[in-house]
Amino acid sequence: MIETLKNKIANIGKRLVRCHATFCQEIENNPKKGMPPRTLYLEERKGAKKAIIIGINPGKPKKGEKEEYIKKFNNKGKIEYNDLIDYWEKHLKKEKYFEKIRNLLNNIDIRGTLLWSNLCKCQTKSSDKIPSIQNLRYCINKFLKKEIDCLDNKWFLICVGYESFKAISYIYYNKKVLGIYHPTGGGRHFMVYSGKERKIKKIVNTLIKEKKNQAIFINEKILNNI
Repeated sequence: MIETLKNKIANIGKRLVRCHATFCQEIENNPKKGMPPRTLYLEERKGAKKAIIIGINPGKPKKGEKEEYIKKFNNKGKIEYNDLIDYWEKHLKKEKYFEKIRNLLNNIDIRGTLLWSNLCKCQTKSSDKIPSIQNLRYCINKFLKKEIDCLDNKWFLICVGYESFKAISYIYYNKKVLGIYHPTGGGRHFMVYSGKERKIKKIVNTLIKEKKNQAIFINEKILNNI
């Protein structure tokens, strides 16, 4: 099954890097300048519990990342999905954003395959702004919904940040959705999870057992009430 999933995600990724939606506003999609659409990484792991992790959109690439994409574009005249995967495997995989979320998931016994994604695949022109509603509507329907369609009902939908949580909760009323704080930047709230892994695991197990599908954002109030 994992090979089939890998192929399906790769096919979405190949379409992703070719996206040049000219009507999207306030975003940067310019592979030639090292700013391609991105964030679709399948991380294969052996555990039983699997999850798709959904943020809002990628931040601005760091200097080395941007230069690597420019170099690839200059060599081939385009950016390919494998270029994104190569950079992820060599450099991004151990960045704080991914490491902190991965460690939290490991500690609450979600140790299976992870699919890292976002609502919107392009960075915004201003790093302190999120993509417009129209951009999110377009990108979710063109890419994210197709990604989620590849996954069976055993996968957790884990949203990073409240905006992502709201969007996914509205769309996927028929699935179990978990929301967590963003781990970096202004991510001081993420620290509330430290030492509370047993409580979070209890929330996850309750969500699994519940017949009705719920959307739960794991915040201080919920943790303090357990």
